[in-house]
Amino acid sequence: MLEDMPPELCPASVPLYEAFTDCKCLGTCTSVCGEACMSSQVPASACESCLLDTSSNGCGAQFFACSNDGN
Repeated sequence: MLEDMPPELCPASVPLYEAFTDCKCLGTCTSVCGEACMSSQVPASACESCLLDTSSNGCGAQFFACSNDGN
């Protein structure tokens, strides 16, 4: 996890959050989200689009798994 202050999570939710942040900052969306990962900047629109893209070109699957987690 690259974030300095991640939200408080239940233990079962940590892998979902890590998968999302890894995709955003180290994986598929790194090229468009890298600056947002290294600071507290609001992500650029290209980053937001990548984060919501549910194809193999984005992190949408990880984002929605994390955001829909009921824990």
